[in-house]
Amino acid sequence: MTTGRLFIAFPARGMTCLILGILLAAPWKGHPEEAQQETPSLEARLQRLEKIVQTMEENQKRLDKIAEQMFLGNANKPTQAGPLPSPGTTQGNPAIVRRRKMPLPAAKDVSREFGGHRYRFVATPKNWSEAEAFAKQEGGHLAVITGKEEQAFMESLLREAAGGTIPPTWMGLLKKNDSDWEWVNGEPTSFLFWREGEPNNARGTQDRAHLGFLGDGRWNDNQGDSPMYFVIEFSDIQK
Repeated sequence: MTTGRLFIAFPARGMTCLILGILLAAPWKGHPEEAQQETPSLEARLQRLEKIVQTMEENQKRLDKIAEQMFLGNANKPTQAGPLPSPGTTQGNPAIVRRRKMPLPAAKDVSREFGGHRYRFVATPKNWSEAEAFAKQEGGHLAVITGKEEQAFMESLLREAAGGTIPPTWMGLLKKNDSDWEWVNGEPTSFLFWREGEPNNARGTQDRAHLGFLGDGRWNDNQGDSPMYFVIEFSDIQK
């Protein structure tokens, strides 16, 4: 859930070319007879390269998982001991401390049309309930994404608003029960675009969805009380 890739990654594909060049171009410096007997064949080198790349990709997945766990710990960790607020709220017992805000890049309000609807990116962070209430007040609702084309449009809108990155941004998807999700306008959830391993309901309190986790457009579940940017969808393109 961040504005960029918050992890130390192995540049797997770039390293692949370097390793390939080293393995294939390295000369044999031993005795000619030893070279004939011991120099690995091209096929053996390629097999070794494939194993290296596979290991690097597995390490990349482990680093992604560690980055997610670290981010959740930093973004959702209370600043003092005590119970946490219920999803979508920031009020209650004064002893309850708000969760730390999710890191957000600088952004600006942007309004664009797609498929006969108007979409407005709002660069004023709100929790999910506040964002949906504001959207209704404006005559719309939090954005609903029903296909690949609309997903691509949303990613483009977010990049335009945030200077090329995809920031954490609320949309109108919320949990219906333990296993099902629903859109705020009742449209079917036939199209879903979760990140690998999501939704995972970390800590048992993630019942709202957003784009922009680890800097890409795939979806992630999160606590509804986290302040984020959001997108309002209007059926009237004049909004």
